[in-house]
Amino acid sequence: MNKGNLIISLVIIPFFLQAQEISYSIKAELDSKEKIIKVNQKMKFLNNSKMEISEIFLEDWNNAYVDNNTALAKRMSDEYSRVFSFAQKKQRGYTIINKLHSSKIESWERLDDNVDLLKLSLKEEIRENESIDIEIDYEIKLPDARFTGYGFDNENINLKNWIISFSKFQNNNWLKQSNLNLDDQSLSESNFNIEFIANKEYNLITNLNLENVNNNLRKSYYLLVGQNLNEVEIILNIKNSFKEIITNDNKIYTDIFQLSDPLEYKLRVERISKYLEKKFGKDFNKTLIVSESDYKKMPFYGLNQLPKFIRPFSNEFLEEITFLKSYLINYLDNKFDFNKREDHWLYRGIEIYLINDFLKEFYPNVKFLGRIAGNKFLKNYNVSKVNFNEIFINYSEYVIRLNLQQADNQPRNKLTKINSEIASPYHTGIGFDYLSDLIGKSKFESILKKIPSLKKSSNLVLLFKDIEKSKYSWFFNNYINTRKSIDLKLKKTSSDTYQVSEKNNTLIPYFISFIKDDKVINENLYELYNEIKIPEIDFDYIAVNANKMLPETNQTNNWLINSKNDSKPIRIKLIGDLENPKYKSIYLRPEVTYNLYDGISPGINILNRGLKNRPFTYEIFSQYASNTENLVGSINLKYLVNDEIGKNYSTSYNLQYKTNHYDENLRYHVFFPSISLSFRNSKDLRSNITRTFSFSNYTIKKESNDSDQYLNDYSIYNFGHFYSEIDIIKYLRTSFNTQISKNFGKMNFVFDYRKLLNNNRQFQARFYIGKFLWNKNKDNTYFNYNLSRSADYLFNGNYIGRSEEDGILSQQFIMAGGGFKSFFDNPSTNNFILATNLNFGIWKWFESYLDLGMLKDRNEKSRYFYGTGIRLNLLPDFFELYFPVSSNKGFELSQNNYSKKIRFIISYNLESLGNLFSRRWL
Repeated sequence: MNKGNLIISLVIIPFFLQAQEISYSIKAELDSKEKIIKVNQKMKFLNNSKMEISEIFLEDWNNAYVDNNTALAKRMSDEYSRVFSFAQKKQRGYTIINKLHSSKIESWERLDDNVDLLKLSLKEEIRENESIDIEIDYEIKLPDARFTGYGFDNENINLKNWIISFSKFQNNNWLKQSNLNLDDQSLSESNFNIEFIANKEYNLITNLNLENVNNNLRKSYYLLVGQNLNEVEIILNIKNSFKEIITNDNKIYTDIFQLSDPLEYKLRVERISKYLEKKFGKDFNKTLIVSESDYKKMPFYGLNQLPKFIRPFSNEFLEEITFLKSYLINYLDNKFDFNKREDHWLYRGIEIYLINDFLKEFYPNVKFLGRIAGNKFLKNYNVSKVNFNEIFINYSEYVIRLNLQQADNQPRNKLTKINSEIASPYHTGIGFDYLSDLIGKSKFESILKKIPSLKKSSNLVLLFKDIEKSKYSWFFNNYINTRKSIDLKLKKTSSDTYQVSEKNNTLIPYFISFIKDDKVINENLYELYNEIKIPEIDFDYIAVNANKMLPETNQTNNWLINSKNDSKPIRIKLIGDLENPKYKSIYLRPEVTYNLYDGISPGINILNRGLKNRPFTYEIFSQYASNTENLVGSINLKYLVNDEIGKNYSTSYNLQYKTNHYDENLRYHVFFPSISLSFRNSKDLRSNITRTFSFSNYTIKKESNDSDQYLNDYSIYNFGHFYSEIDIIKYLRTSFNTQISKNFGKMNFVFDYRKLLNNNRQFQARFYIGKFLWNKNKDNTYFNYNLSRSADYLFNGNYIGRSEEDGILSQQFIMAGGGFKSFFDNPSTNNFILATNLNFGIWKWFESYLDLGMLKDRNEKSRYFYGTGIRLNLLPDFFELYFPVSSNKGFELSQNNYSKKIRFIISYNLESLGNLFSRRWL
């Protein structure tokens, strides 16, 4: 741009900004060394509502990174992310306001409970068509991009939601939304005039128009202008990885296509652009930044977890669908003008519908497993036959069967992470696709074109006014606004009639298909659950929604086989698979376990559970114990009743049996039926508070060299109550157990509390109280309370060498009883125990511990114990080391055979480790 054009721009742009309801004139200078942006900002708000406004709210999302007490920090803590909680001060972001001035402002303040929101109290109300001008001088300290993807990252800086903005005034209210790492700031369309100053070595990418750039020896001065935008995004990087693509009058910057040929990826972008033009028309004319980082926030889960070199798809396909998803996120955020937090289901549901439709049109034969779907080993597995776009229904059903789903139209900040990023978008998108099947694709897409013109998402239903209500009312009344799942069931009512029912008696339109040789030969749509006569045709199966996708808790009852006994054939498979409703499946899963007495024990686990939960499951685990050369193993029968509405969300009935060896050539048998009832806040699934009541009966028989039947054959009833409230900042778990048997009764209480302090050090306190109610055999210590190593007479502990009294395996530590790490002479009691275990963070994984305890035998004086040492907390509860320093036995570090005093925790249970890494999702 020459000098004359620059002067014209500087004259015209301010005039245009004056005509806009909301406008910003900004001068921002980046200090790349200190990661600070100094901002002088003039902003204008015009009241175009019918009401008078006495206060104004501004959103300062950068200040959400200031400490561990913000709403952003608490949300990340709830999702068990440690990255923010343990951050150093130099990694955090904040905003310092040096001046905030307007002739119409009486005072301003940050909200105490939301420090990224500013409240401006006015001297007098702003009436309709009146405006206010505000000037702010402030400094932005950028956060580390590891937290949310925005801020500084090595040589790059990614700015989004970075300026202080007017909160959106909608429906006569300020939205006042805090930064929760949902990338959903909803702002009114505004005009921007920004002079941005940065070091010369940076490349600048932005969604604004670059009107001018001037360079000197060190700095670049950019003049950026944007009209009718609801966000300002600027990316600065040293190595410019972004490519500019012009298509249909749209300018796109993307860093996704790194492996595809330039001509090839431009054709693919053109195809996507024309596809969306067909859906919404040609009125979109904005610059979009389509980045891989946007995709990584909400990817196709399962696809992105694999390294690129082993992914079973071509680079071209991977990059195209990555671009498609990232492009749709940005396209719809600019196309629709709703509350992104409240109406996320509409944004993300339409996104998934369009991706699903795009894949059906351009990639109808691409399988979920890609090129490995044709592998000889996998060809008989149902997972190898499903198409790529079927990931949406399968992930949705996976969450539903865990009873973790939430109503799609809840505000996004109320959703758990797995619902926010996976289940809710997929569930809504599949619902839109089913709606399209019911009313016809052309009618549905004519409605789709009208959505951008809506002022409120609640008006969406009005677009269906010319369509039979029965075909769409279920979607708005019984699908997106409830967490009640759907289960359509097909059953024969006579030899020539059948009927469909739904578990909640909810009317859902459905398709009935008759199938011959895997092809649909007859299909009809029904809206009522009346008896239907079987037509006189030759068919193999009758099915509900045979080729239509609708998430259900059970798809196997959607199919009936046309045979004399109505029994589906059985298929036996290794490991696991997605359900095929035409068959009954049994899975064989090879597993190997180890303990000192059984040795390496390979075996086969026979089970009926595939990749998704089901109400009734069984596992029959038969193993060959290499040391004893005989069979060991377990049987587990479980019936799970889920309540999707009430507080008692899960009731589990279990019948279990296991047998292994607890000493050399000595076997034990445990038979224990149990019932557990779990409770949570049914209205807030983000709450980490759960309660469980359990009742179980342990019947135990042991082979023994001891003739005392009291120790070898016993039965114990156990009543328990468990409470937990766990996140990364605070961990609270309590339990109260009552054990009753023929020879003793006892009560135990455990209080376990952990707290991450502001200095990123952890404090932990555990208290244990145990009391015998009666004890008929006081001379034997087997059932006694113990300070440092439990007898584990219920055989619940995962001991490698359960009966070892010396050697490395005797040093295995499982937190039980008194929880002491040091060994003592006579460490048990037949009456009462009181113990506390304290841990204090020193540095990273290193902690100090202090154990204090008291034992009181019946009719004896109390005995007191203590122990101190160092805890190496590498993976909490799964891999830890304890190094005793001092105890009642003296200064242990200076004593002989110190290596025999070191204790260790190790868990090799893969399911437990899986829970460790999945709890941030669930």
